[in-house]
Amino acid sequence: MGTRFIALEHIDPAQVSRFGGKTCSLAFLSGQGLRVPCSFALGNEVFLDFMEKTGLGKTVEEILKNHSLDEMRWEAIWDISLRIRNIFLKTRVPPHLQNLGREAAGLLAETAELAVRSSAPGEDAGATSFAGLHESHVPVQGSTAVQEAVIQVWSSLWSDRALLYRRELGLDPLKSSMAVLVQECIQGEYSGVFFGIDPTDETRMVIESVPGLNVALVDGSTPPARWVLDRKSGRVISRDPGPWDDKTALPDQRSLEKIWNLGIRCEKILGRPQDVEWTMKGGVLYCLQSRPITTSLDTRDADQSQDKRPWYLSLHRSFENLRALEKEIQEELLPAMEKMSRKMAQAELSLMDTSTLTREIIFRHNQMRKWRAIYRERFIPMAHGVRLLGMVYNDAIRPDDPFAFTDLLRGSDLEALRRNQDLENLADLVRANPVLSSLLENGQDPLADSNSQEFIDFFEKFALDHGSLLCSSAWCTEGHHGLLSLVLEMARKSPAKTFAGQKDSGLLLEQDYIRAFPPKRRKFARSILELGRASHRIRDNDNLAMGRLQAELIRAADEARSRLAEKDIPELRTALEDIPEDYLDVTSPAGRSSYSSSGVQDSPKGFFIGHPAGPGLARGPARVINQPAELFNFQQGDILVCQAMDPGMSFVVPLAAGIVEARGGMLVHGAIIAREYGLPCVTGLNHSLTLIRTGDLLVVDGYRGIVSRQLKQNQHP
Repeated sequence: MGTRFIALEHIDPAQVSRFGGKTCSLAFLSGQGLRVPCSFALGNEVFLDFMEKTGLGKTVEEILKNHSLDEMRWEAIWDISLRIRNIFLKTRVPPHLQNLGREAAGLLAETAELAVRSSAPGEDAGATSFAGLHESHVPVQGSTAVQEAVIQVWSSLWSDRALLYRRELGLDPLKSSMAVLVQECIQGEYSGVFFGIDPTDETRMVIESVPGLNVALVDGSTPPARWVLDRKSGRVISRDPGPWDDKTALPDQRSLEKIWNLGIRCEKILGRPQDVEWTMKGGVLYCLQSRPITTSLDTRDADQSQDKRPWYLSLHRSFENLRALEKEIQEELLPAMEKMSRKMAQAELSLMDTSTLTREIIFRHNQMRKWRAIYRERFIPMAHGVRLLGMVYNDAIRPDDPFAFTDLLRGSDLEALRRNQDLENLADLVRANPVLSSLLENGQDPLADSNSQEFIDFFEKFALDHGSLLCSSAWCTEGHHGLLSLVLEMARKSPAKTFAGQKDSGLLLEQDYIRAFPPKRRKFARSILELGRASHRIRDNDNLAMGRLQAELIRAADEARSRLAEKDIPELRTALEDIPEDYLDVTSPAGRSSYSSSGVQDSPKGFFIGHPAGPGLARGPARVINQPAELFNFQQGDILVCQAMDPGMSFVVPLAAGIVEARGGMLVHGAIIAREYGLPCVTGLNHSLTLIRTGDLLVVDGYRGIVSRQLKQNQHP
């Protein structure tokens, strides 16, 4: 059988539906005399054959049909993408396709390094561009590596970035396909991107460049040098050398002119401004790929939400970028948030006059808006460190469970666990003191009893350390009585234990992970593990920091409401009315999406399908939390059911038998805390709160992501 790879010069540029826009554009440019690397394409018919012969087409269809993309948050889409990718990695390649890697590797010299790029039909069209949303692998060498790269490119059709963008465009991912472009990897002295329109000024264009391969620029790991040029003349308007000095191998004036001419020529040939990737080797300029620019200054101003690719791309960061982001978050952003919340907590709101309180509310509102934007731009992308660990772990181990890697994250230094341990310490004092226990059992207040001084001191310290979070969980309205009832309930059971102390099993798991890498790659494997753990820790602690800021805004809003209840004060009422409702709703944490009325429905068999987020089985009565005050009714053995678990809510987890959260994903707070306590957890039941009632007897299957509702038992308040 001959090779299934077709040389670029034999490809009809009109065959976009077979080879994709990236390949066909390059074929057209090559036919017009532009210099491109030696290239070959694998048509999408090979992909479709692979999907049919392996049964992956039906498998992916089943996964996507069980979950509505329209209603899933980014965490849940990450999980589905990781699951699909792992299935691709573990799928046995049909015999007739097992020589694809040898075919590709044999296209050039046996020792040649290749670039294996995605080229999905429908991408890089006039109105849409999937630039950067599917995978490309550079450089790749050897038949086995090439074969795996092709399969990973195919699987990236369902990358989280691609799924999010298809949802944005209303495209059905089950009707998509994937072609592959294989190129000689040109080892240029420097490489870069030509952007035919400066996003801030349409009379200008931009050239960015880095030493070596272009992948360093595309994945964000290396900051580029940057030139802004006049579109008509190519004259350099400004130059930012970035971290590179004049001795670095970057374009000189003559090379800049070549790159400008290349970009202008691509635009004339293809009929619209282009985003061109290029590399320069020995003074020879190569065009690696060219895509149409799908948005301009006018379209963005008319509709800022038109092109969501920058947001989707920002969710994926390189290892180096994530390390820098981790440092920024740990050393700058989190301390700044803590400093601000402490400053707010010290304010005596009740002593402020009306004008001062109004200004304070406006200030807190603006701070909340500012930090929510930072949360979206900085903290959410940092969460990719966990997923990066998952991808590296799955590539090395090929586990049956695509989320087995989460066991490596247990025992992280989470602030929520430290708070819960302080609650356990309070419960220990009650267990050890029969008099104190008797006071609580009889509804008496031990804080007024001089014989309970040790308990009083610890309780006051707890309120000082964690009270601002509890304010967002009805502490402000319940006072300390609700918390005392919770401590009593905890004292009635054995102390809750997390996995933080189970070091032996965690160490063995870590050793297996490290040993899966060749010796020269083990330092890299450890670095990825450290990054994943830091990302996991930040993912939880940043929510707590946001919770403190939100609690302080709520405190100010409550003061305003109490004054407005006595007298209408227009300036105070206006300041309060200007605050978005979700800013004051503790069940709506930063970044939460709204849910529509369609989606998960009650099945005749009484079970709901979600996402497995914490392994194990649990059976118990549902405790549905619609309002924070309901947390203080929580009883031992309840199944915690909530729309979205705010970090301020998780102090009841030591009492829970399992967790069901409407939001989906392995990285939502409920899933993180459940894994630390070894509790079964199912997420992604978008409408569980409308279908499950407090007192319903539930079985939570955290292995398969299924919640079953059985016959009701007596409801308890």
